[in-house]
Amino acid sequence: RELRKVLLELIEERRHRAVQQFDFLSMYMQATDKAGNPFSDDELLDELFTLIVAGFETSANTLNWAWYLIAGHPDVEARLLAEANTCLADFNADNSDALSTMTYTQQVLEETLRLYPPVWLFTRRSTQDDELEDYDVPPGTDIYLSPYLLHRSAHIWPDPDSFDPDRFELTDAPKKDRPYFPFSLGPRRCLGEYFSFLEMKVHLGLLLPRFRMQRLDDDDPGLELAINLRSKNDIQLKPMIRQESHAAV
Repeated sequence: RELRKVLLELIEERRHRAVQQFDFLSMYMQATDKAGNPFSDDELLDELFTLIVAGFETSANTLNWAWYLIAGHPDVEARLLAEANTCLADFNADNSDALSTMTYTQQVLEETLRLYPPVWLFTRRSTQDDELEDYDVPPGTDIYLSPYLLHRSAHIWPDPDSFDPDRFELTDAPKKDRPYFPFSLGPRRCLGEYFSFLEMKVHLGLLLPRFRMQRLDDDDPGLELAINLRSKNDIQLKPMIRQESHAAV
């Protein structure tokens, strides 16, 4: 409710402002449908909520799970730390080329997304007659695809419930016939995939050399199947300042 109130106030302010800003809200407010009608306030709210969920919550949830997994696997943490210290020693915002060399961090994030894809269920609607194996698919059929279920299928992934970033090594990359689609696939694939990996690499790469996360308990946080896949219970982690980092400061 609070977010809805804030967004409605922002929309109202923009409607009365003479100067337009170059951002998504301004683009939506200038857009019209096929009949030439502009977006209503409710329609603008829907679009803004989608941007917030897709652009913030998905990456935040992935990083929550990543820290949880890293805290429970010291060997993974050690490799991530070594890579961060090597690849990001001279990192700055004007030169992000170093991020492309963080191959193990990429593997950790991909494995995190395999186990805990934020968007755990995709839907598609057929537009024409089709056939899937022995099933006829008439137009207008709703089709549901779950990355969470397919990513954890023992028929597809060896030891599917274990956290093993090495399964994403370049020499053993997922094959095309091995379902892996945390960002969906095809022409409707998430446009933010590339940027999402960039920001998550920066997050882990800059924080890992300074902090070590310690689990406060070994309880399984469980899962909540909301719009995005969340932990049912709060993930309790305690940040510990690394002695070498503290000494350097």
